[in-house]
Amino acid sequence: MARRWYVPLMALPVAVGTVVAVLEGVASASPGLTHAAPRTAAVQRVFPGIPNIGPSGGAAPFLANDTIHPQATSGNWAGYAVVSKRPGAFRSVSAGWTQPRANCTGVRGARFASFWVGLDGLTNGFVEQLGTEADCSGGTPAYSAWWETFPNPSMNFPHRVAPGDHMFASVTFRGAGIFALFIRDSTRQWSRTIITSVANAPRTSAEVIAEAPALEIGGRFVIQNLADFGTVRWTGSRVNGTLLKRYASALRITMLEVNRPHRVRATTSVISPLDAFTNTWVRAS
Repeated sequence: MARRWYVPLMALPVAVGTVVAVLEGVASASPGLTHAAPRTAAVQRVFPGIPNIGPSGGAAPFLANDTIHPQATSGNWAGYAVVSKRPGAFRSVSAGWTQPRANCTGVRGARFASFWVGLDGLTNGFVEQLGTEADCSGGTPAYSAWWETFPNPSMNFPHRVAPGDHMFASVTFRGAGIFALFIRDSTRQWSRTIITSVANAPRTSAEVIAEAPALEIGGRFVIQNLADFGTVRWTGSRVNGTLLKRYASALRITMLEVNRPHRVRATTSVISPLDAFTNTWVRAS
């Protein structure tokens, strides 16, 4: 897909908010996927998934007595997360969703929306994740599937994704720093598994997320306008093999604008008795 681009810049990498600066190097992958070369200079590119960036005044995951705040806000995430202060608390996460359609009518420039499952990223600078996108390049929609072990670059899968496709993805820790990332499009009957290594991943959170991707410019992350994806419906979400709805401590995350934290960008519904929830687009920025 054309949405991944690399443009040399002169700025030096710096961290933004709670997000660490991007490191050099690329995680290993299963055969058949092209590896991006290690970066030798600062670049500009779109990241479909980066760690949570809290807006001004956003609720912290932990209260003073170490209990979990039942609701949270983020500048780039909407969805659900389960979090722990104990390293290695989470070993797997999975969910199904229906690929939404991007409404690009009247759009100028680019807008992005990604949908993923992953481990880490809520309170640290790692994320092991994979999912799909619904993007706008001007008035033209574009759809893709990808995987990423942030802070390494994302990689696109070569398969087609279209609105209405029934998707499923999982991230599983296999021990010794090894992760298995699996994605399946049951509508188009393709699936891929990525086996990759991530050193020292904390595994202190697990997520099912709709995200406004970020543009990295010289190491700084700038959250982009959120593509109008309407509503995405998630089903069968599990963390460590347990249904998400059974986690009383699960965080329900609302996406707000970073610099205007009273402006909602995307909402998250409560989890229904049928173990489903939705994220709904409200505004681009």
